[in-house]
Amino acid sequence: MKRDNSSYTVTSPDLMLTESGMSVLISCNNQDVVDEIKLLIEQFINATSIVFYVQNKPTTDASLAWLYHATMSSDLCIIDVDNCAWIDILTTALNAKGLVIYYSPKNKKRDALKVLHASAKYPIIHSREDLKEYITAEFNADRNY
Repeated sequence: MKRDNSSYTVTSPDLMLTESGMSVLISCNNQDVVDEIKLLIEQFINATSIVFYVQNKPTTDASLAWLYHATMSSDLCIIDVDNCAWIDILTTALNAKGLVIYYSPKNKKRDALKVLHASAKYPIIHSREDLKEYITAEFNADRNY
């Protein structure tokens, strides 16, 4: 049987399950950042499929259930705090089962960052270079991705 080693991008309202790969949620409306994250992760995963759930628009009542499901089913969530809706931060902080990384290069939501930092549960990354280094370190560690 041939293994699927494809990369899929899924946006609301669509969902997708993978046979043996991982799921990654990216909440970011900057397509350059989304593409950079996807390319970085794809270089580490080549034997299985990857489903990228991409929330590239503000979360609304219509897309909240999708975000909730994607958060709970993802192995990794990367949330652009500066450009996401507040509900994205809340949903991932309360429901994520995998690793959550909060990305905030402009420190726009300082109050949210303070609360996330105080919880000491989530890494908060402030630059693209640091985000690349953190993701690389996570995948180089033996985490069964």
